[in-house]
Amino acid sequence: MRLEDDGDTGFFGRSALPLPQVSMDDLQEKQARARALEEAGNADAALGLYREILAAEPERAPVYLHTAALHEASGARDEASAAYARAADLFVAAGLNHLGLVALRRLLRVDPERAETHRSFAELSAGQGFILDARQGFLQFAERAVAAGQTDVAIEALRSHLERFPADSVVRERLADLGGEPPAEAEAEREPARPAEPELPDLEIEPTSLVEQEEEAAATPAPGMEALPLEGFEPTRAGAEEEAAEDEDEDGTGAE
Repeated sequence: MRLEDDGDTGFFGRSALPLPQVSMDDLQEKQARARALEEAGNADAALGLYREILAAEPERAPVYLHTAALHEASGARDEASAAYARAADLFVAAGLNHLGLVALRRLLRVDPERAETHRSFAELSAGQGFILDARQGFLQFAERAVAAGQTDVAIEALRSHLERFPADSVVRERLADLGGEPPAEAEAEREPARPAEPELPDLEIEPTSLVEQEEEAAATPAPGMEALPLEGFEPTRAGAEEEAAEDEDEDGTGAE
């Protein structure tokens, strides 16, 4: 992960003093109380309990998410950014990359100008196979690098995206705008052009001939079926009714 920190100690530092010994049951009970206070709107009391939990167990990533959300709600952007960043690092270290992405997305919501966070989000998304999120992250990082006068850094980042997703035409276009060339491996792995469709021989069949044959066959009853009553089986335009229903569904529903 490429996240800014305060050096070797990380965002929240490391205490040289031994951590207080607290049982897991005590921590779970304290965390439940903190969640109840948080949901009741008592942010200060909840934050106090979360700090006690982190003092005893500083690797508890979900607690950082909760503290970050409370700081964000109160307008304490620096504290929220630090807590979201710490949560992202811990989740990724534990192999919970999907939760790491959640923390990074929230971090970018609080501080969208963090260039390196955009890159971290892009790289993690690419590792998960999320091409659209990866593209967005790399493009955002590249724009900030260009604005800082580091076009070469922007080009390197876009090239790294194309190494994973060589067919991404959007990133290719932006790379070309910056004067960069895609990596050779990406060129080799690009989706080959589709071969031309083979020409089919002219069968000399009128466009309506097959339809007319089907209608004639449908109008001719099969042997032994002529005398069956038709009440309740009148022909309907079922296809049209289904199409209308589908149109209504499409008009009334939306796309998580």
